Amino acid sequence: MRRLTKIPKVSVIVTTFNRKNLLKKAILSILEQDFEDFELIIVDNFSDYDINNFINSFNDERIILKQNNNYGDIAINRNIGLGCATGQYIAFCDDDDTWVNNKLSSQVNIMDSQPEIGLCHTNQNYINDKNQKIKSNKSVKNGKIFFDLILRNFIIFSSIVVRKSLIDKHNISFYEGIKTVEDWYFCLIICKYSKARYIDKPLINYLMHQENNSTNVDLKYHSTIKTLNIIQENYDIENSIIKNAKFYHTLACSNAFLVYGNLKKSIKFLLLSIRFWNYKGKHLINTVVLAINIITSIPRYLRNF
Repeated sequence: MRRLTKIPKVSVIVTTFNRKNLLKKAILSILEQDFEDFELIIVDNFSDYDINNFINSFNDERIILKQNNNYGDIAINRNIGLGCATGQYIAFCDDDDTWVNNKLSSQVNIMDSQPEIGLCHTNQNYINDKNQKIKSNKSVKNGKIFFDLILRNFIIFSSIVVRKSLIDKHNISFYEGIKTVEDWYFCLIICKYSKARYIDKPLINYLMHQENNSTNVDLKYHSTIKTLNIIQENYDIENSIIKNAKFYHTLACSNAFLVYGNLKKSIKFLLLSIRFWNYKGKHLINTVVLAINIITSIPRYLRNF
């Protein structure tokens, strides 16, 4: 595929590995946008099919294919995509998600008219593996959202558009080595330096996977704590803010294990959360509420044991 001679308004980055059928749906949803001034950068982790022939089949000069072995760390290939991007704005789409056809136009209009906005994200439809809509997300805050985002990752990565000049100015990239939450880290740093704008319309379809299980909860938790430590060290965030965030993420982990029926680990992380008590009154209430939920679930757990 030849490179576009005109610098595009938007660079869209998709990382992929061995998801040919899902990738096709993602690419088609991007190519069918009513906003056409973009380049589409596909960064492939050396999939085991002929991806060159696959990309050529779309017959669209806006698609650029890069291949790189990320050794299991998707942040590496996201950074490859960032390095190739030439657009004024950068958008991301995971290879298992799809966009509604007016997603880019809606976000570009906001970014063009509000230069103080560094990140624009949208509502989304959650889709199960039977292609059925489960739910949409709830509304979230606009403006300076860093201190909300550090407590809970409410941004769906495939929905974001960010300002490239902000990335260049602050040398922002994906932190390599924090698996599963590298997108959260990236959005946090963007939101530390700028305002965010949320569009309360479901402009992406987010695919829910069955492998979202308790094993991933453990991995995500440890990556989250590592990310908070990195942010505190590199961006001079007050210890009380980091400690408060660790409390809520630890409590969320306890609750997730409870949902998955792992009572032992739920109790373990509930007790662990006490280490991060900071605002003791509010933290005590949250801890007690979850403890009550755990206690009331014990009979059900014993019946299934």
